[in-house]
Amino acid sequence: MGGEPLLFIGVLRLKIRVLMDFSGPIGARELAVLIIWGEWHSTHPAPVAVRKQIVDMYLQAFPKTPLVFMSDDVEVMGYALAHAAGIRRDGVGSPWHEQNWIGSPRYAGVQGMADTWKKAPVVFEWYGDYDYLKSQGWSFDTAVNFMLNNHVSMINDNIGRVPPEAMPQLEKLARLAGYRFVLREVAHDKTVLRGATLNVTMKWANVGVAKLYHPFDLRLSLRNAAGQTVVTNKANTDPREWLPGERDVAAVVQIPASLERGDYTLAVVLIDPANPGRTLNLAMDAPAKDGWYLVSQVKVE
Repeated sequence: MGGEPLLFIGVLRLKIRVLMDFSGPIGARELAVLIIWGEWHSTHPAPVAVRKQIVDMYLQAFPKTPLVFMSDDVEVMGYALAHAAGIRRDGVGSPWHEQNWIGSPRYAGVQGMADTWKKAPVVFEWYGDYDYLKSQGWSFDTAVNFMLNNHVSMINDNIGRVPPEAMPQLEKLARLAGYRFVLREVAHDKTVLRGATLNVTMKWANVGVAKLYHPFDLRLSLRNAAGQTVVTNKANTDPREWLPGERDVAAVVQIPASLERGDYTLAVVLIDPANPGRTLNLAMDAPAKDGWYLVSQVKVE
């Protein structure tokens, strides 16, 4: 190949610099630059060392952005996953793609593949639109379950028009992909003295199949009868650690000694500490205001 890898690396560095200028609060960025469709598969691949160097450049350029690695390059995939990259997989709907996956001989040498979703996103893409899948005799339901069983966070929207009878499955996929947080229970004393601490215990559930990958704070506040926030405290928990299932979370709200006596509303929010205008929607029916969910009442005496 002579000097071709060095030339390619130089061009890629320039491309990454351009991407960095426009990087923002996105779900994930793909390491998609190499070979056919940028998907890392070729009958004449670059040397492994060069491909790893490409991975390194992305890791260095996007330290705060979740990255996903196309699953076609088995030789380099393990290296990318070991350095906190996630996975993108196309071809979903094709039985061959679904069978040649975690636990198959093809991926036997990729360490930690089954647990990748616990630290980085898993992104899937359909093999083709709904009509094409059906024309091949492939099961749409099997494809949906494959993605959910493999902890999908995002799905490329190339499924096209789906008939009414298949919509419940598609809606299930949209509902369960990624994280989905529910506050199931909240408990605390009904009254609290001024200058004291209100101890709050909560039972949160992640009813999605994956997790949150961006940093968010869980905050609690008290609102007076006029709807004004009078005190806010951050809970000592990291929602990125909330894997599917339930977990108990304890928090405190410090009551100022100068706070007026009266009835207050306890509110909770999951909020981006770097962008306070960005809050997460919760899968619950509690009334919400500006991203805050009103969950309980407490009397300050």
